[in-house]
Amino acid sequence: MTSSENLKNPNEEVTVWDPYVKLRAVDPLNIKYSKGFLRALPQEWFPGLSSHWFPLAHSLGVDLEILEIKPMISPPGHSGNTFFSRTGDDFIGLMFDQESAEVVASTIVPSVVGDSKDVLLNYISRRLFTSIGQAWSGVEKPFPVFDSNYTPEASEIVGAIKLFGTLNSSHFTCWILLSQNMCDILDSLWRKQLKSSQTVQMDSCIAEIEIGHLAVNPANLTSYLTSGASIDLEMSVNDQATLLVDRQAWGRVRMLQVDGKFALEAQTGSQKVTQIPEGFTKLCITMGSVNIESGELLEIAQPGAIIETGIQLSDTVNLVINGEKVGEAFLKVYQGNFVIQTK
Repeated sequence: MTSSENLKNPNEEVTVWDPYVKLRAVDPLNIKYSKGFLRALPQEWFPGLSSHWFPLAHSLGVDLEILEIKPMISPPGHSGNTFFSRTGDDFIGLMFDQESAEVVASTIVPSVVGDSKDVLLNYISRRLFTSIGQAWSGVEKPFPVFDSNYTPEASEIVGAIKLFGTLNSSHFTCWILLSQNMCDILDSLWRKQLKSSQTVQMDSCIAEIEIGHLAVNPANLTSYLTSGASIDLEMSVNDQATLLVDRQAWGRVRMLQVDGKFALEAQTGSQKVTQIPEGFTKLCITMGSVNIESGELLEIAQPGAIIETGIQLSDTVNLVINGEKVGEAFLKVYQGNFVIQTK
């Protein structure tokens, strides 16, 4: 992006950019599990699970297809079609919403109603709990023991694995309900698996959070850094930023807020590299920097992974040249574009 002229009327229609209003708030629990549990592919932990069910479905003349397996936090509150098993001092739950319970029961036994339907769902849940225990490929084998008398408090159910599929073309959804301890175990397991695939040791680094940059003619640089200067960044107001590692664009991130501070969510897609014309100076506009620990770059390369920055929400940005801070400015909005007003 080449440098722009200063705004002709810097005091007209220039409005405040308020990160408390403009950025999506995210729950700390979402951040905690964003690099592990929520990025996981649970089917990799249960490689033989389908072999427990597809033969049964075939024998019943039922066409079973799983379309989505997705970890999540804050699952729906458990309904009457919820069953639990104990694993030592912990638990695993299975929940069908009302519509899905009807689909599952009526597809397997078309005329089933009332107590017979409850017995059928009870049997399916017992069988699924057993299958989970037998198919689990982790180091420690869970041994779910069905317990019809056990119901945890709603607050004890922290996460879930959503199963979405079809039975004879009718859609159903069920949730495998998990405690915080179970979520912690799966979160740690995925992160260990991810790091074990790392072939090159990465050192810790400091990454800059770039909102945008300008290619400035060196002859005009002083005017850009003069207090009160208003400069159009020629980019629409958005929540996107670029993570710079060793002053090189590493990846796109979305700016979020958590507890009054900036957080960054990794985005999909490759990072577009903008070339600075020869003879021009690159003036970076950044929100600050964040320390990334060894190996963490691999984790935050996963789209959806979130890191906390520790940077207080503010409309103040840094002006940086060649990694050196040369000034500060306010980030504002002018005719739908980001502008900066130098302090």
